[in-house]
Amino acid sequence: MSDSLTHEAEFWGSCVNTWGEEVKQAEYAKRMGLTVYGTWPRFDLAGRSVLDIGGGPVSILLKTVNAVGTVVDPCPFPDWVTARYAEHDVRVVREPAEMFRERGFDECWIYNVLQHVENPGQVVGAAKEAAATVRVFEWTGIPADDLHPHVLTVERLAAWCDADGRAEFGVNRAWGEASPAMSWAAAFGGRLVP
Repeated sequence: MSDSLTHEAEFWGSCVNTWGEEVKQAEYAKRMGLTVYGTWPRFDLAGRSVLDIGGGPVSILLKTVNAVGTVVDPCPFPDWVTARYAEHDVRVVREPAEMFRERGFDECWIYNVLQHVENPGQVVGAAKEAAATVRVFEWTGIPADDLHPHVLTVERLAAWCDADGRAEFGVNRAWGEASPAMSWAAAFGGRLVP
């Protein structure tokens, strides 16, 4: 297992960060446009199929009803996570998104994950192939380190997604993070919902 995956497994295995992630995901969902389906913490997807890339133990899919959900994440989760997904009928596939070849999803969600993967552009490309609509939320300008090998920029995200996104500055601080940052969000695809 890579150092990055080991770090993520340890991060989630402790359970100490779960509530903070839930709070932040409420904002991710809003910025990705999930308000078309309801409000946090309940989104009615009316039977839509969703691929969540890198959803971790607190995937937004756990806040949905009437959904067919799949989480693709190579990180080994603790048993409580596997049980939680099974309880919500969310399928978990343990492999990198770049390797996932299933197609035909209504939507793909990518949030706060591209800094962690080996090839962000390839992950976005896989999402575009897998789903009719792709929703993205990412932090930009965060310095790279051994566990987060990429500095995401508005320009890179816009190019990978081939979409004009919404950039906002400072929201990271409002969610209790150590420093303010720029975020970027977009929804795009072949059958984009209003």
